[in-house]
Amino acid sequence: MRLDKKDIFVYCLFFAITLVFFFRFLDGREVFAFKDLSRYFYPIRQLMVEQVKLGAWPLWNPYIFFGMPLMAGLQPGLFYPLTLIYYLIPFDLAFNYYIIIHYFLAACFMFCFMRHLKASYFASFFSGLIFSFSGYLLSVSNMNTSMSSVIWLPLVLLFFDKFLKFKGRYFLGLILCLALMFLGGEPTIIYVTGIVLFFWALVFVEDKREKIRAVFILAAALLIMACLIAVQLLPFFELSALSNRMTTTQYNIVSLRSFPIREVVGFFMPFFYGNQLRGGSYSPILVGKTNQDWLISPYLGIIPLIFALFSFFYKKDNKIIWFFMVSAAVSLLTAFGRYTPLYYIMYKVIPGLSLIRYPVKYLFLTTFSFSVLAGFGYDRATKNIKRGALIFAVFFIISALIYLLVNAFQIKIFLLLKAHYPKLHPFFINVLWANLQFNIQSLFYLALMIFFCAVLFYIRMKGLVRNYAFGLIIAGMVFFDLLANNSALNTPSDPRVYHELTPNVKLLMKEAGISRYYYSKEVEQHNRSVYGEDYDQSLLDAQDKLAAARLMSYKLYDAYGYESIELQEHAEFHSRFFDKKSFKYRSIINMINAKYLADLAPIKLPGLKLKRKNKYYYGTLYLYENLNVLPRAYIVGSYGLAKRKDVLSALADKKFNPKNFIVLEEDPKIKGGQRYLEAKIIKYSPDEIIIKAELDKPGFLFLSDTYYPGWRACVDGREAKIYRANFMFRAVVLEKGRHEVRFVYDPLFFKAGMIISIVALLGLALTGWRLRCKANIE
Repeated sequence: MRLDKKDIFVYCLFFAITLVFFFRFLDGREVFAFKDLSRYFYPIRQLMVEQVKLGAWPLWNPYIFFGMPLMAGLQPGLFYPLTLIYYLIPFDLAFNYYIIIHYFLAACFMFCFMRHLKASYFASFFSGLIFSFSGYLLSVSNMNTSMSSVIWLPLVLLFFDKFLKFKGRYFLGLILCLALMFLGGEPTIIYVTGIVLFFWALVFVEDKREKIRAVFILAAALLIMACLIAVQLLPFFELSALSNRMTTTQYNIVSLRSFPIREVVGFFMPFFYGNQLRGGSYSPILVGKTNQDWLISPYLGIIPLIFALFSFFYKKDNKIIWFFMVSAAVSLLTAFGRYTPLYYIMYKVIPGLSLIRYPVKYLFLTTFSFSVLAGFGYDRATKNIKRGALIFAVFFIISALIYLLVNAFQIKIFLLLKAHYPKLHPFFINVLWANLQFNIQSLFYLALMIFFCAVLFYIRMKGLVRNYAFGLIIAGMVFFDLLANNSALNTPSDPRVYHELTPNVKLLMKEAGISRYYYSKEVEQHNRSVYGEDYDQSLLDAQDKLAAARLMSYKLYDAYGYESIELQEHAEFHSRFFDKKSFKYRSIINMINAKYLADLAPIKLPGLKLKRKNKYYYGTLYLYENLNVLPRAYIVGSYGLAKRKDVLSALADKKFNPKNFIVLEEDPKIKGGQRYLEAKIIKYSPDEIIIKAELDKPGFLFLSDTYYPGWRACVDGREAKIYRANFMFRAVVLEKGRHEVRFVYDPLFFKAGMIISIVALLGLALTGWRLRCKANIE
């Protein structure tokens, strides 16, 4: 599709709208900071960028869970092209612009897709506006991976449909967009997109033989895409195979954070059950256990939804309309998850569904489908202005009556609601009343918008306004509605939140070195919520309370942490020793090099020195130094053998002393006897560790870092075997004498994937060049 002046004007308009939505973030004086953005995406991407700038592949993250693969986890987005911005401008500004750029692209891609489907300029603009600035897409700015993946959906469908109709180079566009969708970081998006493309081929290809051919072509595109992204895909598969995602696939876990059916009202009534961004207004105490906190708001607005209804007035044989109606319905039902029996059937029947958590994620397809239907509905409504005026008038009468009734009986409604909450705290009584007042106000504005639309249709019917002005006014109303209700979904913070050294951070940076800190399960859960009226200060408090993974930015080593994909071994280890009574197993705490311990209450154990006690807006943190901690690497003389299933029990035995004994799963067949001795760490970097040790008898060098495929060890320059020790750590056999031991992370899957990706990229480039030459000749 070639650009004309109208296209360029629309793109410029989208650019201007994007700037309006994110104006507060443009100069870097404020930084995106809501939920996972501040506690995970900022530090993990900062870590990636720092390693790249030092000339190293960011393959390993030593700062959480005793060490974890970094690039393999998808979230850093190393090979996603738009992360290039992090290397070009200051990081805080790049962090903002990375997010902002995606909303501009989402609007433009949706516009292109709708124009491809023969929608009018206004309808295409309308769909792009709704899709890009919907509650769903703005909510997942917090989840960078979902945002980075879902914006490519319109282009994927566009190239696939173009290829089915015109063949040729569109196949390359399809492969590249699928690759970008995966590299964006959210596998759920590409999984669902593959299903959508499959049914697109079945529905829109007429000939039966051609349907089969189209399905095979889709499979070929996915296979070539997999080769193209093998450098990312193979390490991801390796990590996934070793993660708890493969083992914890029970229905009750997979269906966590399902979208409650009652929250459908959020599509046209913003924050109906309270606002997660306002402390206390959205609480399980008020909404019950059937709440989800993954998606802040699904808000689309009443005008787009009414226009989506107009798409029903298309001819019954219009496959596009029916396709997206079914997509919207099925994806919404799937998002309901555990609240409908359909999801359990899908969980049992559809391959791969059991590996995807949080059904609420499927709302991306619901939002996309409604955006398409709203655009087509706009075109249909403008072709029958009289019907449009009538439908909007009916909706106005209904909404006005509801508003008048609710407003008139608000006291009785409040008392009825209050009756459902016996012994409710006065604070939540006030919140309940405030939420009711907010919803009454929302009803008023909803009725007012519908009224203005009805009037606009009426004056258009009378010929008092032209179609051009009519479209601009409708788009303007939708824009201001989305701006008023969705722009606040992006919570800003002062940059000091990411750079200010809080007291506990200063203490650890000064004293900890490469030693780890550990906190109780209660501290980890406590830090998931934000407390206090000052949002910036609450984020700083969470940092000072050692929020999981947050301190990666300061090169501090968290014995626990936060990661989207957690190794099964980590999950089992922490569940056994730290799930409930976090500090019961002192020998294990010493073994994992946890020099600092933190809890919300005093820890009454010998061998601890209180370093700091601090009260916050909510809660008090006690930080202790563990005086009996073992170093990160040390010499052990004796060993015992145990089967895999028995190792944790052996470690839990009161007689187990990690200072003198390790538990192995295979026999190195040596006669140990070397006493405990510290080893000297000469170099400790993410992908290389150099240790010097001296022994007067044979023994083991024990390193309390994660045992993971890809790590190699050399003793005095010769390859040495790394043994899995104490369930999930590393040990190397050393003979008597002085030795230099070098651990290097050199993953095979990364190297193999790199070769496959380079070959695939060269093959695609050659194919593209040949197709272009052929087109020029023709």
